[in-house]
Amino acid sequence: MKIINKSIILLIFLPLLVFLASCSKTAENEHLPEYCQTYSGFMATASRDLYELVDGINRDEYLTSISVIELEFDSNGFDHDIDLSGIQCFQNLTSLTLTGPGFKDISPISALKNIQKISLIDTSIVSIDSFKNLSKIKELIITGTKTLQSVDGVEEMIKLTRLELTNNGIVNIDGLNNLINLEELVLSENEISFFPDINQLTKLTKLDVSYNKIYILGDDLSGLSSLETLNMSYNDICDLSTLDDLTSLI
Repeated sequence: MKIINKSIILLIFLPLLVFLASCSKTAENEHLPEYCQTYSGFMATASRDLYELVDGINRDEYLTSISVIELEFDSNGFDHDIDLSGIQCFQNLTSLTLTGPGFKDISPISALKNIQKISLIDTSIVSIDSFKNLSKIKELIITGTKTLQSVDGVEEMIKLTRLELTNNGIVNIDGLNNLINLEELVLSENEISFFPDINQLTKLTKLDVSYNKIYILGDDLSGLSSLETLNMSYNDICDLSTLDDLTSLI
């Protein structure tokens, strides 16, 4: 009789356990886009390039694989522009590094709602406008990208604390005054000729605009009350009177 009772209990609870496990898995996936909630959906969405970049993902490891918080991709070995379709399934990502000229269209990154740090090194991007909806991003580093001439879209990234854009082809840096949480701003080795007013960046402690073509400074830098380090060397600035208000440097 006891054996029968145990069998009955198992028959009752086994389906329940399966159901609970299924619910748990559903809850784990519900923050993902619908096409990312299953392995088959991911495989139908992900480009061959992305699949190679992540060294392949099998069905059994799918959920674990897309739960990583950091990724670093290098375009070495690719002889074409890389398609990042499918990266939007990596919704837990907080840090992403892309290196190499194979990265040109990086618009799929705009779907990574939890991303906090992006590093782009020696890429071929021409715009960062697609990043403007990344509300949690705190660090943006772009270096060695001569194809990047404008920072349009950066004005929407108001949580940025560090913005490093070095050795690029940047000419236009409008919109910086919106970045009220910025603490470090490095714009060295670009093609900047006019430096705008940034009087609202009261938290900024470091400013480096060396090795540009700046000949005019904005009329108002007075708000830089926390500035501790300033590098404007190797420019063509004749009038430095705007810097008189930077009492924190004295």
